[in-house]
Amino acid sequence: MHPMYIETNKPGQTKALRIEKFLYSVNDDFKTPLSLRLNLENYSIKLATYAYNIFAVRKEFDIGHSAFYLNFHDSSLFVSSVAVVKTYRRIKLGTLLITRIEGFSREHNIKTIKLEAESRSNKVDQFYRNNGFDLVKNLYVKRL
Repeated sequence: MHPMYIETNKPGQTKALRIEKFLYSVNDDFKTPLSLRLNLENYSIKLATYAYNIFAVRKEFDIGHSAFYLNFHDSSLFVSSVAVVKTYRRIKLGTLLITRIEGFSREHNIKTIKLEAESRSNKVDQFYRNNGFDLVKNLYVKRL
C-alpha cells in the first residue's frame, strides 16, 4: 500500500505543467468540461504564478488539487479550484483539501474563505455545506 501525502506550495513553487496535467485528468468530470470554459494552459500558468497550490499525492501521482489566493485587504482567501480524481472520491479527500485550506487560513489570520462552484447540484451544495460553507450571493462562504 502506497501512502498518500499532502504537499503545499507557495506561489511560484509549482510548475504550470503539473497543474495543467492534473486539470486535464479531471477535465471531463465537470458538468461543463474545464477545457470548454478555460484555456487550461493559461489558467495553469496563472495558478502556478500567483496561487498557493495543494496536492494530494499517491504513488507519485496527483490525485487531488486545490488552489487559492490570499486577499489581505479584507482578510479573506479565495479558493479557485478544488478537484479530486474520480477513482479517489468518496474517501473524504476533498474535505482533507478544504481542511488544509482552513488550517492555512488560521495560521495567516484569514477570517473568511470564499469560493465559486461551477455547479449548484445537490452533491456540490451538500459537500460545501458539510464543510461549513454557506451560500451567499452566488459564493460559498465560510467564516473562521
